[in-house]
Parts: sequence; C-alpha cells; structure tokens
Amino acid sequence: MKLKLSEIFEIILAVVLIIALILKNAHIPYMSLLFLLSAGILATLYFYGGFFLFKSPGIKPVYTVIYGLIFSLAMIALIFKSQKWPFSRMYLAISIICLLILAFARIISVYLIRNKEILQYNKGIAIRYGVLLISMLCLIFY
Repeated sequence: MKLKLSEIFEIILAVVLIIALILKNAHIPYMSLLFLLSAGILATLYFYGGFFLFKSPGIKPVYTVIYGLIFSLAMIALIFKSQKWPFSRMYLAISIICLLILAFARIISVYLIRNKEILQYNKGIAIRYGVLLISMLCLIFY
C-alpha cells in the first residue's frame, strides 16, 4: 500500500504533536508553542482536507467530510484543554462522544460490508480513533 503525501504529512504532524505534548508536560521551553502549531495544522488538515484524506471507494463523500469535521473538533478540544481554557472539558466530552458514535458506526459497517478496500480504510480510521481517544482520555483528567 502506497501512502499519499497528505497521509505522510499527517503522520509527521501526529508524531510531532505527541512528542511536543510529552515534552510540554516535562516543562521543556517552547514545547507548548510546538504543540499548538502541530495541533492547529493537523486540525486544519482534517477540516479542509478531510475529503481527500479520508476518501475511500466504498464510502460516500458526505461521511468523509463528517470524519474531517469530527477529527478537527477533537484537535481543537485538545488545544483548548492543553491551554486550560474554561469549558475545555465540555469540548473534550463532546468530541469523545462524537468519536465513539463514529467508531460504533464504523464497527457496524465492517460487519455488514466485507470488501478488502473498505477494511483497509477502516484500519486507517481505527488508528486515528485510537490515538485521538487515548490522548483525549488522558487529558480529560489533567
């Protein structure tokens, strides 16, 4: 499977985001800025590029836009929580609920559709769900 340029860019941003979050919590200077930049760029990539990033042959384009919106909302919630804004837990809770609803819908669709291309697509989405949910659940109690 060949990765697209946008997927490589997304992986690099996600790795930088995780490293910056770890180093930010270790109180290394300027890691908060690096976290904000990588999370903001990743949220923009999900919001505007969700159609191209999550495109699959068996999925309707409306759902790819919804995935982009929900993942963008989750990234903005992470930014709000890391900056300790008021009501940031509410944003985290809303985005966790939306991610769980989408994950439940994807699980149901995996059992209904047995296409190899769609299963590969679901694997990529599941990795994104896992990384976002783990990071959000860690930050909700922070």
